[in-house]
Amino acid sequence: MERLLLYKLAICAYFILTSFTRAVSAETLYLVNDDFPPYNSASLLKGGLATDIVTTALKRAGYETRIEFLPWSRALKYAKTGRADGVLGAWHTEERAKNYLYSTPLLNSKLRLVKLTAKEITIENLEALSVYSIGLLRNYAYELPVAYEDTNTTVINDFYQGLELLRRGRIDLLPEEENVARHQLQKIYPKWDEIYNFAGPVLGHKALHFVISKKRKDADTIIRRFNEALAQIKSDGTLAQIYRDHNIPPPDDL
Repeated sequence: MERLLLYKLAICAYFILTSFTRAVSAETLYLVNDDFPPYNSASLLKGGLATDIVTTALKRAGYETRIEFLPWSRALKYAKTGRADGVLGAWHTEERAKNYLYSTPLLNSKLRLVKLTAKEITIENLEALSVYSIGLLRNYAYELPVAYEDTNTTVINDFYQGLELLRRGRIDLLPEEENVARHQLQKIYPKWDEIYNFAGPVLGHKALHFVISKKRKDADTIIRRFNEALAQIKSDGTLAQIYRDHNIPPPDDL
């Protein structure tokens, strides 16, 4: 009788534990981003490098994910209002930090200036940008080294519109993350450097972060668990393998 009772208790404990585990692992985060290859894109392996990093770390932390790619302004709005749980990858600004909690950096990126190859533009001092017309993607956090009011800027909706404005002479320079610019240019112009090139020095180095909407009451918990999992996949070699899977050389510290 005692053995039968212990057996029944063990079976009950098993189902309780299984149900609890499923409840925890079943939580799905709805995450959004724009098309930002090679870091985020529905057309890339596992959604791109940054998407793969985020979903791998979240899975290690006990979360499932549902991903949707939207125009950037809409993606930010969805997360700001709580319609989405977070954004896969975003640069930090003080204004954004009012609405989102930021993870530790996913990766570091370089901001460059795209120009027409045939157009002679020499930038020895970044303060000299004020003499050029610059295309700025809507709601992107460029943080130009000169004040916006001192720069002739045109707001554009996407990178391809910026390329067209460059071609037509409507703008002189188009800021973009270097790997993103290379990827998108290679996609439409295999010999892209015959038409477009980079001008001047690197504008700056910016860290890309995973962010969670402050509308979620457990935002602190999600970010803490994500950061712990990100450190784990970095230390056990998983993160370096993710870079290799996407044919991108891992950073020196991996």
